[in-house]
Formats: sequence, structure tokens, C-alpha cells
Amino acid sequence: MGELTSSVISSEEVRAINWGIRTVLDAVEASAYVAEVFGSIALLVAAFAFLVSKNQLNFGVITSCNDRFQRIVPWMESRDRRERRQGERQYVDLCNEQLFYFRNNYLPREVVEEWLDGMIEYLPQLDQDRKPYEDPNRTRMIDPVWLEDYPRIVQAFSVDHFYDLENPEQRLLLIRRIRKNLRKARFGYHSGCHSS
Repeated sequence: MGELTSSVISSEEVRAINWGIRTVLDAVEASAYVAEVFGSIALLVAAFAFLVSKNQLNFGVITSCNDRFQRIVPWMESRDRRERRQGERQYVDLCNEQLFYFRNNYLPREVVEEWLDGMIEYLPQLDQDRKPYEDPNRTRMIDPVWLEDYPRIVQAFSVDHFYDLENPEQRLLLIRRIRKNLRKARFGYHSGCHSS
């Protein structure tokens, strides 16, 4: 018969195996801890990058809209009827885009209120039938015909009564009403966005 080999493990061998197992478990635990730390750092970096990116987007939107407005205003105030109508159409398109940014919280509240304060100088207040209120103090009013393809503007500027823009309190109330209308408005696929 052949020799039987002993299946008994010495205590030294048991200690070596236990040490190996503990070492592997310690290494796995240490790796998990390092991964957790790096994961947390990665999340912080991603959050910081998001905030920087959002601020850059806000600045880019503000700059672009301001530049476009500066180019459009001379056309809107032109004595040439054709130029004035082209300027009005471009302005309505710009306002529609700005209202989109407001609605989706892309801009700080201060910018939204400042731009709305400018819009109410040109865009008519609309009654519940979507007809413009008569405003004897507005000489630069955009022709309401331009608003027909812009449901966002029509919904935002539809108000339950006329606001006197010469009265600072009424002016502020109108801006608040427009912001509220934007928050509650629902828009379908067609946003009324046109290129000029």
C-alpha cells in the first residue's frame, strides 16, 4: 500500500492562512475606503463644474440677449415702416426666447424682472379674449398681430385687468402677474420660436 499523507495542517500553516485572509480582507476594505473617498471627491468636482457651467450659461444667455436687443432697438424705432416691422418681429422672437429662459429658471430673478420691465414697454397687455388693452401712454407698442404665433407671450401677457405702467406699484404688480402666468402656463410642442 501507498503511504498515507497527513491531512493535518500545522498551527503555523493555519496562522499563515489566517494572516493571508486578513491581509486580503484588509486590502479589500482599504480599497473600498479609497474608492469612497475618490467617489466623494469626484462628486464635489462634478457639482462645482456644474455650477461653473450654469453660471457661464447664464452669462452667455444674458450677453447674447442684450447684444441682440441693442441691434434690434434701432430697427424698432426706425421711421421706415418696413424696418420697424422687421425690428418688431425680431423683438417678439427675442422676447419669446427670454420668456423660455425665465420659465425654465435659467436666469437670476433680478435679470428676469429687469427684462420684464423692459418688455412691458413694448408688448401689449392682453385681456382674457387675447385683445390688447388700450394704453394711451404707450407709443412704442408692438403690433399684436406679431404675437399670434407666440403662445408663450400671449399666455404670459394675458391679464385680468389693465395695469397703469405710469404707476410704479401697478408696474411691479404687472411684472409679478407675468411671472405667475409663466409659472402656471403649459406649452405644447410648438413654442412659437421663429428665426428672422
